Amino acid sequence: MFEKLGDARSRAVTLGDIARIRVSKGQVDEALALHQEELEVYEKLGDARSRAVTLGDIARIRVDKGQVDEALALHQERLEVFEKLGDARSRAVTLGDIARIRVDKGQVDEALALHQERLEVFEKLGDARSRAVTLGDIARIRVDKGQVDEALALHQEMLEVFEKLGDARSRAVTLGDIARIRVSKGQVDEALALHQERLEVFEKLGDARSRAVTLGDIARIRVDKGQVDEALALHQERLEVFEKLGDARSRAVTLGDIARIRVDKGQVDEALALHQERLEVFEKLGDARSRAVTLGDIARIRVSKGQVDEALALHQERLEVFEKLGDARSRAVTLGDIARIRVSKGQVDEALALHQERLEVFEKLGDKDGQAHTLWSLGRIALLGGDSQQAYDCLSEAYRANLELGHLEGIIYVGLDLGKLLAAAGHREEARTILERSLTGLKHLGRSAQVRQLEDLLRQLGEPA
Repeated sequence: MFEKLGDARSRAVTLGDIARIRVSKGQVDEALALHQEELEVYEKLGDARSRAVTLGDIARIRVDKGQVDEALALHQERLEVFEKLGDARSRAVTLGDIARIRVDKGQVDEALALHQERLEVFEKLGDARSRAVTLGDIARIRVDKGQVDEALALHQEMLEVFEKLGDARSRAVTLGDIARIRVSKGQVDEALALHQERLEVFEKLGDARSRAVTLGDIARIRVDKGQVDEALALHQERLEVFEKLGDARSRAVTLGDIARIRVDKGQVDEALALHQERLEVFEKLGDARSRAVTLGDIARIRVSKGQVDEALALHQERLEVFEKLGDARSRAVTLGDIARIRVSKGQVDEALALHQERLEVFEKLGDKDGQAHTLWSLGRIALLGGDSQQAYDCLSEAYRANLELGHLEGIIYVGLDLGKLLAAAGHREEARTILERSLTGLKHLGRSAQVRQLEDLLRQLGEPA
């Protein structure tokens, strides 16, 4: 009898291992079937802990398929099991899964409270690694709320923990988080150095997937620096890695990066073909969120080709997906895409209403970056309508937010609009101060063509008083 029970447990463990491989290869329905079979074995064995762990695996697949309420119910069920078992660590891990769903639903304060609770559990358990991972979750929320210096401090604390533990991989992952914040602050050379350092770690570890992810981070910086051919070569290299690994999702993400470069190079038909290919991958994976993101990429190309009604239909479809997912932030981003089309069609009042709705979402989320983007859009609409005071109010608030966040791109481009508005109103010295800051940023990013244009504009303003 015991041999049979042992065989059953071994079979269940194997089913779980195979299921996770299926997920990485994009075979999610097959994975779900295997996890369901695994679940039944643990139920028959009366193994409550292993059954709860399997519920977590199923819940994460449900999230990818857009079935977030079903996923929450599964996580809640496993939470109750771990509470009954007195398994504090597993309960804390489950709180993390629930918190990440809460973030997507825009319930960031609830998510922070859950992460804080699990942080205290890991501190009590003396589990330094899990505590550090939790600090990372909190740091990412801080970034979304515009609290980038607080986020950097948390990542730095994580880094020190992983160094003390000798955990080279986790340290390298943390370097990536820090590097992405550096990019947002315009510190691209510092970011490149951090990505290069983590690249060497992953090469030394023989971690092909993480190395390929890092190549993607470096490639995106190369694009921002105008080094598109170098970026394409890096993306092609990572594409080959993911193909070799059989990682369908990561390969599709890489196709999207390549497609966006193709758009910038004017190769829109090639870009559309790549986006269509990744759309089919995400449909096969049952990944509703990634499919909706891809619809947005396709819609923007449709706009550039003058196919605005087709683009609107695609944005409307993704809006419905994000509503179903409860993803407030992505829904607000989509409202912005729709609003921009409404402006191009002369439907300014409808556009203003959409931007106002998304502004309220970002305010509720505490998303300073989202608020700044929306205020910039509102300011530009006011400029088009000739309402200089409204334009100034929105642009100046957006500009202050970008200065506070340290977002170089926002400082540059919102500053260009604000500086030109001030110059037109006769406030030449204030305009010059803002435009010279934009010029410094453009030089820092190597945007030579835009540098020349802005230098011409500054010459037209005359010498400073």
